Amino acid sequence: MNPFLASLAADLWAMEPVALERFLATIAAADINAALRLTVEEDDSEPYAAADGVATIPVSGILLKSVPPLLRAFGFDATGYIQIGAALAQANADPSVSRIVLAIDSPGGSVAGVQALADQIHASAKPVQAHISDLGASAAYWLASQASAGITAERGAQVGSIGVFRAVVDKSAAAAAAGIKVHVLASGAHKGVGVPGSAIEPEQLAELQRSVDAMAAGFVADIARGRGRMPTDFADSADGRVFSAADAKARGLIDDVTADPLKEHRMSKSIEQMAALIEKHPAHAVLIAKMSTAEKTVEADIVAAIAKIDADAALAKSEADAKATSDRIAKMEADAKAQGERIAALTVERDDLKAKRDALAALKAGAVDAVKVKGEGNEQVRPTFTRAQVSAGKVPESVRLSGDYLISDA
Repeated sequence: MNPFLASLAADLWAMEPVALERFLATIAAADINAALRLTVEEDDSEPYAAADGVATIPVSGILLKSVPPLLRAFGFDATGYIQIGAALAQANADPSVSRIVLAIDSPGGSVAGVQALADQIHASAKPVQAHISDLGASAAYWLASQASAGITAERGAQVGSIGVFRAVVDKSAAAAAAGIKVHVLASGAHKGVGVPGSAIEPEQLAELQRSVDAMAAGFVADIARGRGRMPTDFADSADGRVFSAADAKARGLIDDVTADPLKEHRMSKSIEQMAALIEKHPAHAVLIAKMSTAEKTVEADIVAAIAKIDADAALAKSEADAKATSDRIAKMEADAKAQGERIAALTVERDDLKAKRDALAALKAGAVDAVKVKGEGNEQVRPTFTRAQVSAGKVPESVRLSGDYLISDA
């Protein structure tokens, strides 16, 4: 067994067993030396894809604390816990991101590093949603269970394989048959367990089983924490079985079976958008509610519709105001005309009164004699002046201008 394979085989795994077997078998059959001679380019892909405020972080293939270049040389689909954690931290710091989606298609992977990442997901400041497209097993489900915004899975997805395991090979019989006896010199009864060719004692196996059970209990405790339930609620599911999406939902392992993981998120955003628009435009509440529930309606469409209604209303009001102003001007002009006519009549009346006043003043002064002229229904006093008075300019100007006076020869 090559050293790389031996180190992988000795790990504690939270992975679907058949997938692990295929993984190790592929490495066992690979030409390690040829792979080491390959130049592996650094992974410079974006840590997540962002659209409409949602950051999607891929969780695919075999999960390891970090992905060795050798695995990439073999062409394995693998993701590192450290890589996922860095993407999660970056998405939380990105002001354009309001929600994070873990896009999961993985059989699980090593236990090393999974608990730290599970804690990081659980503590995310922004809501995290997990969506399982095909497979969310073991360590992959461990991570999914910490998503605060829930777990969705597609109809054909497989979910579960809850548990951990370790394979320990006792080759002491084979070594003895070959005439080889391996002596392990260790500082303790459980140090050096599994050295090739050495026997594994029952008490050593019991201790290895205890460590596996403790890690499995931590796995279930994390699931209960993330799902907001008790560990005992998952006792019947934490036995390594893989479930269909429908069965997983019935067992409380996921929240919904859907091909659209962001449907609920979009609905929530639509409701928030509708509430904000109604608060800003209360007069258009009915229109906003109607348009918000229509398919493919975006905020810009609603705002544009509101703007058009407001513009039409403003134009109608402007036209009504213009007509009212025109009516007021016409009334003012009519009032002004009537006032002008009244002023003209009063002016004539004033001039008549002034002429009479001057005539009376002249009579009072004894300058002229009064002659009464009979008229129709009235009697008018017309002043009389001598020719000498007229020549001397004794006739009051208003009487002279009116011509309404008599001249005597006396």
